Amino acid sequence: MTPVLGIDLACRRWADIGSARLEPLPDGKMRAVVPALAMPGGQPDPVALADLVDAHCRAHGVAVVALDGPHAWRNPASRRSGAGRWCERLVRAQGKTGVPGNALPRTQLRWTRFCIEVFDALLAKPGVALAGEGADARAYAVMECYPTEVWRALGLPPLPGKAKCGAMETENWRNRLEAATGWTIPEGLGHDDLQAVAAALPALAFARGQGGAVPLGDPVGIVDGTRLEGWIWTLQATTGNEFRAETVPRRMP
Repeated sequence: MTPVLGIDLACRRWADIGSARLEPLPDGKMRAVVPALAMPGGQPDPVALADLVDAHCRAHGVAVVALDGPHAWRNPASRRSGAGRWCERLVRAQGKTGVPGNALPRTQLRWTRFCIEVFDALLAKPGVALAGEGADARAYAVMECYPTEVWRALGLPPLPGKAKCGAMETENWRNRLEAATGWTIPEGLGHDDLQAVAAALPALAFARGQGGAVPLGDPVGIVDGTRLEGWIWTLQATTGNEFRAETVPRRMP
């Protein structure tokens, strides 16, 4: 089993970007290295972040990277009612990615653009491909995830939003995740890094290749060089020391 990486994306400060690497131990269990990346100061740049992630993956042999943030826009030709991509509807995401250049709420457009540009930069790297899309990811695969849905899939209440979750509440949720997985997760994590741990779980399930990772939504399409729709990855019910989930997340119809 090779390491995987989870990233909780943010566009205003480097310090708000969470990162976690899950790597195997000799006893067959996993450990979480958190934070995995040393972030610079100032305002993040999507290309610089992609460079940082790419260098880390190649240095540590990371197989899959899961990022909490959209990788594609809504298909303008979609006939489905409602806002956002189908995958966002299935995971009940609060924010919605609209057709290219749009997002709901509108205040989320800056972050949406940033996330998609991070995916653009990563997918331009040699040997990098979207997970499950049939491409040959010779270096590593990247996927979009939604940690809120991952918490639900583990049978746990989702981690509250950062504004409503102080240090004590974050530690309570860390304890819950540690109990659910059976791993050692460092104490005293910030909200963003704990979300990055949750984000890494679908990447780990995908890397294992045993059907534990579930894609929700539609396969990605590319029109005039722009990615549209695509999958959000979550967890299926699993057993064993690494996952002790007893609930199954909603599947796409």
